[in-house]
Amino acid sequence: MASTQLPSTMKAQVLRAFNSPYSLSTMPTPSAPSGRDILVKVAAASYCHTDAVAASRRHEPRATHRALPRIRRHSRSGGARRGGHRTRGQHQSRGVRRGSRAGVPAVRALLGVPTQRGEDEAGYGAYCAGAGNLGISPRRGIPGVRGGGRAGSGASLVGATAVGVMGCGGGLGHLALQFAALMGLRVVGVDNQDAALRLARGLKTWAAIYDARETEPERIVTGMEGAEGVPVAERGLDAVLVLPESQRAFDYAMRLLRHHSLCVVVSFPADGFKFSAHDLVFRDIKIVRSLTGRNRTLREMLEFASEHGVRAVTMTFPLHRLNTLVEGYHKAQGGKLVVDLTLDGGAEEKAV
Repeated sequence: MASTQLPSTMKAQVLRAFNSPYSLSTMPTPSAPSGRDILVKVAAASYCHTDAVAASRRHEPRATHRALPRIRRHSRSGGARRGGHRTRGQHQSRGVRRGSRAGVPAVRALLGVPTQRGEDEAGYGAYCAGAGNLGISPRRGIPGVRGGGRAGSGASLVGATAVGVMGCGGGLGHLALQFAALMGLRVVGVDNQDAALRLARGLKTWAAIYDARETEPERIVTGMEGAEGVPVAERGLDAVLVLPESQRAFDYAMRLLRHHSLCVVVSFPADGFKFSAHDLVFRDIKIVRSLTGRNRTLREMLEFASEHGVRAVTMTFPLHRLNTLVEGYHKAQGGKLVVDLTLDGGAEEKAV
């Protein structure tokens, strides 16, 4: 019979200084969970824009300035190895149960490093601790813990028939393309990176994919099906997701929208975005933000992804090559970059 004894230490990638490489270190395994907390043996953890921002300390908000050293990563999956007393018996009605597969989009790290209660940490290590009632225990697998839920949270697309995705070949963008197309929407994808455009076009979603370097938004709007004979104010998309940080991407998105439409901002550039009061007042374009969806949204997203075959295109790296992964992220290679804690060798590309 296999031993359930947990090791006292674990390997983890630790950020010891901002704008510096991660350091592979031996750290204490998180302590035994209590209450609704669970201890997860991490199988994989993805890298996203939020990680890059936190590692560079480019923003002033306190939420991005946590004490160092720290073990970051807030989208991870694995198996729930242990749980507090409220993860058993009559308390098992919500969240992740001990012994189940677990996706943890927000964790409380109980590590031997400076942290604060509620801090979003601990995925680039063998184990992480988190609130079981905030986790996800999917029945059919975890194609991507956070992506789809993040794209839709904070905004209602009820009534939308045509949507756009700025940054359509990135880690979140290529998932948004699939979800929107499978929901029966007309989809326009825009990117300005060769690798990302190849990835988006290779998904075969039937979305119309455009290179922002070559195609002006007005050309896209006038070329849309049914645009001929429609008043100018009514031409364009019902909603656009803005994933890149650039002002040009934001401006491009606003030019794709019709009057009385929706702009969903998912990125957060250090200097913010500048918007036109004319677009808000006279065109009645509503600008909303999106971060992480509620657990109900995340569970619905996973069920939809499993039923309809949404797949993340990933490039996976072993834990000790996290810094190589970060270099790839800054080269805009497209898709999801993932640390796979079951790998020992180099990176491999696959759809999961």
